[in-house]
Amino acid sequence: MVIQEYPEKILISIWAGLGDILFITPSLRILRKKFPKAKITVFSLWGGPGKSLLELNPYIDKLIYSKPGNFFKLARLFSKERYDIGIEMSFPIFWFFKLAKVKRNISFAKRPLWWIFPYGNRTDALLHASEQYLLAVDKVDNEVLRDDEGYDLFLSEEDRIFAKNIIGDLKEKLKIVLHPGARCNKNKRWDLEKIIELLKKIIYKFDAKIIIIGGEEDKGNAEIIKKELSKNIIDLTGNTTLRQTAAVMELSDIFIGHDSGPTHIASAFIPVVSIFASTNPANFSPLSKKTIIVRPKLKCSPCFHFPGYMNLFWGLRLRWINSCKAMDTISVEDVYKAVCEGLRKWKDY
Repeated sequence: MVIQEYPEKILISIWAGLGDILFITPSLRILRKKFPKAKITVFSLWGGPGKSLLELNPYIDKLIYSKPGNFFKLARLFSKERYDIGIEMSFPIFWFFKLAKVKRNISFAKRPLWWIFPYGNRTDALLHASEQYLLAVDKVDNEVLRDDEGYDLFLSEEDRIFAKNIIGDLKEKLKIVLHPGARCNKNKRWDLEKIIELLKKIIYKFDAKIIIIGGEEDKGNAEIIKKELSKNIIDLTGNTTLRQTAAVMELSDIFIGHDSGPTHIASAFIPVVSIFASTNPANFSPLSKKTIIVRPKLKCSPCFHFPGYMNLFWGLRLRWINSCKAMDTISVEDVYKAVCEGLRKWKDY
């Protein structure tokens, strides 16, 4: 097939997960740099809460969040547009692009059944998720362009005003954002008792204010933490939008969390300490250089890789395993040292 160097219309499919949305933002930025006049449409067939993370992104022209039940309806809608390029940055939807009459389909993966079987090339398998998606962008014009600018997350003035009203009066007090959960895989979560012990050490050392963020599913853990440390806690769980949460992070000093969407959101603004065990940091760590990854030393870690689940069946099994022996070996002191290092290195504490 002849390569169309300057497509007029580009259609991009994405995952719905928060971290996955951040992973594709470098690709959107590079596409816009390559094709400044192209019409770029981004869509998700799987819905999800992350749409607001792309709503203000200046590199896309149209954003559509749908549901699997609208598969054929959406394909018919897109077929009227006659897109030049369709880029898979999601679960394979080759036949969707065919139904949508996209002229040329591109995937980041090198193998058609990547979501069932891992890459044979170990070097490719160790690439960061964002780089995997950039490989698809390379295929559009066979040109490699990188800018090393990390994630993009654009906030509104209203988002920032909200954040100032929440924590603006804390002034010089050290502000630490904590996300105690991990929505998809419970085995990614560090023990709550260890989190509480960690916070006690941090508060004793720095007299810090702890801002707990998260969704409704994090409220229970937030309540337990508040019972222990109520005077030093601001609980925002279930009470903010994603962009409002990001704006609060922007005004804070450092973030503590797991391999989860909020960690990647935080890394777009402030230093991050992230606890990894089952998942591979080579694939999923935040792109920011102001990131410290705390890992166990067990040989079984990591067992969860990109692409897909580095074999779908093991990945699906991980969804139902709520504990991780490797995660259990990470001590309070391990994470405390990482937080102190981050504050010393990037915040002069």
